[in-house]
Amino acid sequence: MDENKHWIFTKPLADSASIEISVTSFAIAIYFLFVIVGLFRRGRVISGPWWFLLRSFLPSWQFYQDVGFQPRLVFRAHVAEKGWSDWQIFIPRATFSLVHLFHNPDNNLQLLHQTLIDHLSNDIQEIVDSGQVERLISYQLVNRLVRHLLLRSDANPSEYQFEIRLVAPLSGVDRTTTTLISPVIPW
Repeated sequence: MDENKHWIFTKPLADSASIEISVTSFAIAIYFLFVIVGLFRRGRVISGPWWFLLRSFLPSWQFYQDVGFQPRLVFRAHVAEKGWSDWQIFIPRATFSLVHLFHNPDNNLQLLHQTLIDHLSNDIQEIVDSGQVERLISYQLVNRLVRHLLLRSDANPSEYQFEIRLVAPLSGVDRTTTTLISPVIPW
């Protein structure tokens, strides 16, 4: 009788493990089928808010294309007593250490910041109505990035503004093209 009780509890556990694996495989297959059908129905351009969330996990692979202008974030702050600050360019800089070969969250965050700027630059080029820029998810994320950078610098501004500039490779900041100028945003 003890063997029957033991068999009752162990047999379904073994079956449930194989069921979990098959359900997971089925869910992954359905996901990829959805992606393939979506690509064929709409063409090769992926858009929409849910696709953007998936896109945020992937870095910008633009560096495999031709060498071209690099999008850079430039921002300034208005402090009540001092007026407007000079434009500050944000260029993420990686630090090197042997430990970073295994665990490197700070540099990964810096790369994510630049990827946000790259995505906003691409979205600006693809948008039809320029009045819709502030509704873009990438615009809102870059706006939060600027707020974060100003908080880190202890600026305590009353308002701020940022730009996306395209910098020519190997030319410095003097040869730039401004693609976006945000309105003056109150703090």
